[in-house]
Amino acid sequence: MSDSHTYDSQLLAVDCHVHLYSWLNLTPMLDSALASFSAAVEQREGQVPFHGALVLTEPRQRDTFNRLRRQVENQNPCPLNEDWSLYPTPENLALAAVHRGGLIIYLVSGQQVVTLENIEVLSIATEQTVPDRQILSETLSAIRSRNGFPILPWGVGKWLFSRGRLITQTINENRAQGTLGIGDNGGRPTFWSAIPQFERAKLNDIPLLRGSDPLAVSETRRSAGSFGTVIRCEFDSEHPCRSLLKGLKNNDLERFHFGTLEQPAQFLKDQIALRFY
Repeated sequence: MSDSHTYDSQLLAVDCHVHLYSWLNLTPMLDSALASFSAAVEQREGQVPFHGALVLTEPRQRDTFNRLRRQVENQNPCPLNEDWSLYPTPENLALAAVHRGGLIIYLVSGQQVVTLENIEVLSIATEQTVPDRQILSETLSAIRSRNGFPILPWGVGKWLFSRGRLITQTINENRAQGTLGIGDNGGRPTFWSAIPQFERAKLNDIPLLRGSDPLAVSETRRSAGSFGTVIRCEFDSEHPCRSLLKGLKNNDLERFHFGTLEQPAQFLKDQIALRFY
């Protein structure tokens, strides 16, 4: 990797909600993210350079990022195949997946946390040390105390009724910029278009951020990078986590979303398949 710093305004393509269920899918995941990020940037901006970021928001029992970090510590650089190699970064919470063509996709440590109310929260740029089964407000505080950024991702049926009211209340109580993000989900079906909390977040100037959220039954079809956000922000290649967090938190930055929602038939197939997984 080059030791030069990049501080000027850059395009950052990011998927905030990534899972890796099989190590065999690591390089296909990077290939897919590269293709999706490149297509999104080219369609909007033309063929210009950009950075990519995938946040590995895994549950505590699946320490994907730490396993990758240990692998890089044992072998630097760590070749994955003829196209991709992993490198460390000066930040402990990010690794650099470098393509032979020169483009870098940063793999960022994160966690998917489940609260006492059975609401999912994404902890961005933290170790996997946030406890599960705390009430929502305590979970958000725990993430912030670790210098991370909490995102509330939409989930099937999880934003309805009492939990939906709690999400709305939380949005109303966290209007200070940089304290909360709201996540859209690549698994949301096209017919589920009216999400009141999305509109509330927009009114409260809370950033809406996209994540692919591949399921165990759909990882190779709805892969990482297929549903995300491109942000124009200052990017320091020596501090990718810090740059990512600044980009995610600042809703005043220019940004655009990319990716398509799930088709109804495939959505129903996935939901049925999950019951037997």
